[in-house]
Amino acid sequence: KKREKENSVSSSPFDSILSKLGTLESKRLFIAKTAESIMADPERELKKLEVFFALYERDRNAVLNTESVAKKQILIRSVGICLLSIVAVLRDIVPGYRVNTSAVEAAEGQAGGGKGGRGMSKDVLK
Repeated sequence: KKREKENSVSSSPFDSILSKLGTLESKRLFIAKTAESIMADPERELKKLEVFFALYERDRNAVLNTESVAKKQILIRSVGICLLSIVAVLRDIVPGYRVNTSAVEAAEGQAGGGKGGRGMSKDVLK
């Protein structure tokens, strides 16, 4: 009963979408379509990545609460598909983002100060 309360309290904004995904095949199709849309336009669609995390969380909790071995196996496959999809999407889009080296160097300069890893104020440097 305690787990039921925890699951009911932690509702996600994706519950209406996720509740329609009953079978493993429907989850696979949904994940594939969502991953394609994210990879096609990551700057606009990246928010959809949260759906993978919500589905992962929901099915992981269901594995813990399910007694049926067959149902657990299906849920474990769903959890695995979610994790692999998250990795695949991130692996696809992360190389496209560049680190602004001047911003990194500026942050290191402020934090390190050049000597001994400590920053110095302007008065001390004069």
